[in-house]
Amino acid sequence: MPELGPDPQPPARTHILEAPPIFRPRPPSGVLKVQQQASHAQSSELQQHFATSSLTQPIESLADSRLQQSAVALQIDSVEKQVSYRQEASPIAADHNPPPPPSTTVSSVTQKDTLYGINSWWAVITHSTNAPSDRKANVAQLQRNAPFINIFEASWGGLDHSCTTFLKKHNIRVSPQYWHGEGTIEEGKVGHWCSFLRFLVECQSKPVDFCVSIEDDLKLNRYEIAKLNALLEFHRIPTPMERFGPGMDTLVVYDRKQVHLMIQDSKIQQIQNPVDIMFGQLGYYTRAAEPYGQLINDNSQETSLIRTMRQLDINEFNTVVDNTQHVAPIVATL
Repeated sequence: MPELGPDPQPPARTHILEAPPIFRPRPPSGVLKVQQQASHAQSSELQQHFATSSLTQPIESLADSRLQQSAVALQIDSVEKQVSYRQEASPIAADHNPPPPPSTTVSSVTQKDTLYGINSWWAVITHSTNAPSDRKANVAQLQRNAPFINIFEASWGGLDHSCTTFLKKHNIRVSPQYWHGEGTIEEGKVGHWCSFLRFLVECQSKPVDFCVSIEDDLKLNRYEIAKLNALLEFHRIPTPMERFGPGMDTLVVYDRKQVHLMIQDSKIQQIQNPVDIMFGQLGYYTRAAEPYGQLINDNSQETSLIRTMRQLDINEFNTVVDNTQHVAPIVATL
């Protein structure tokens, strides 16, 4: 009988290190109850949805509906932020807060000036009552070509109440040294200055990076407007103003974050020269490589509205501004 060897040893046990159980603290009873109620409500909602849905309806429909509701909520929140920004912005204070992200045309939120281009606020500067018929027709065509173009009421001459009250409020006067110290200034030139400065103050309050001013005798077709509008989404200019139109200031893009510089200079230096000359000497203009638009006339001395107005004595005009009341316009003969 063969000799039996020693009994075989059982295989060595492999010790597997098990991860310790994860400790999940039990939420307070009040929170747990709310979670259970929310879970029960969600389960009931899903059960009701599947019970009332046909077998062919996609399961994701409820989730899609909630996503759509979230998207609407985000849009409402975005508009509310823009409204809040416009209400809090100071018209003439320096830019301390960055504007909201660029936006496309939005629906009306205030009574006026509520339409925007891409990252930009556009306005044609005109006088609804006194502008010639050809300019009124051109303004109407501009708004047909781009409904987001707003109307900005110009000051009709230096004695317009919107002009004298603005100059007095911001402590701006015509310098006695205006245009080589001749002692007089064309009333239309003063009106142009007031329209320009009022536009800058309005520009400061807009939740965009750029403001676009259009003179009412400049024709722009839809293609030109769309092209410039798209350009401004990511545009950068080194100076406060960039000229895009023929001539001087027929079509100007303003960097909203820099326009306070021009307002400050006007207060410090006062009105010493016509707008284009004064700010040209200060180096505030940049000329775009490609011009946009075409004038409805040759803008000669015969068709210039500024040239149709009288000369004002500068000292007497400044006295009129000093005596201007904010409640009602004054009557003055210069």
